[in-house]
Amino acid sequence: MVLVAARMPPTPQRSPWRGWRWKLALVGLGALAIAATVWGVQNQQLQHQRKLQSCRDLRQEIGRFRSQVFDARIQKMRNVRLNATQTATLRTVDANAFARYVGAFGDTVDQVAQAADELAILVERYRNASCLDIQ
Repeated sequence: MVLVAARMPPTPQRSPWRGWRWKLALVGLGALAIAATVWGVQNQQLQHQRKLQSCRDLRQEIGRFRSQVFDARIQKMRNVRLNATQTATLRTVDANAFARYVGAFGDTVDQVAQAADELAILVERYRNASCLDIQ
């Protein structure tokens, strides 16, 4: 029987990433992940605040238009309108005055209709901006 000297397995080399370097790398990656998460949350909050401000501005524009233009034209139309008795009297007394009244009232109605269309456009912009879905 021949004895062969047993070789010892080679000792493993220590990896440079073992120990404190590995832990430091993990801490660094963790810090980057936390920073990215915080940045993402802040970015979402900033976008949400911008959207809220945009919706507030649209709502104020709608309110301002409604109170300054639309309501004023409606009030003018109500002031110009005659009741049935007044209309019949004006028609029989002075046909030319009645024709002028009808023309003026028609113009007022057209102005109200135009203001209603503009108000509808503003409301549609508000709706398209998804402002109704914001919480």
